[in-house]
Amino acid sequence: MTDLIVFYSRTNNTRNVAEIIKEATDGELLEVKDEAKREGAVQFVTSALSMLFNRSTKIKYDSIDLNNYDTIYIGSPVWTNGPSPAIIEFIKNNDFTGKNIITFATFMANGGPKTTGKMNELVKANGGNIIKSFSFAASTKNIKELTLNEIK
Repeated sequence: MTDLIVFYSRTNNTRNVAEIIKEATDGELLEVKDEAKREGAVQFVTSALSMLFNRSTKIKYDSIDLNNYDTIYIGSPVWTNGPSPAIIEFIKNNDFTGKNIITFATFMANGGPKTTGKMNELVKANGGNIIKSFSFAASTKNIKELTLNEIK
């Protein structure tokens, strides 16, 4: 068995961390895509409103069997102090019973621990075992080194 790194990334910051984890663990990447338009300044504002009002979104990702993985990493950018709607949907739609989960978040200003905390609550509600959480500011210069230290 191997590790699975699930992520959603609007600006590639979360993708970068996911790719560092993939390289270090020889895991598999699974990108969750949001079917709503999320690019640009106007969409950024409407995306934030979606978070504030707990609106769901339609997502797509490659079909997977979570039973094939020992550890599952789940990563999201911070949107108004919470995970992206796409990651919320992914977590709600999957059973993590008996799985070890590591959540991570990337952010511009703040909200990392609140975001991973919300992700952890959702994962636990779906049977997952949270073994670790971490978050980084997107502007962090040594993000590779920090990520590698977190996943040791």
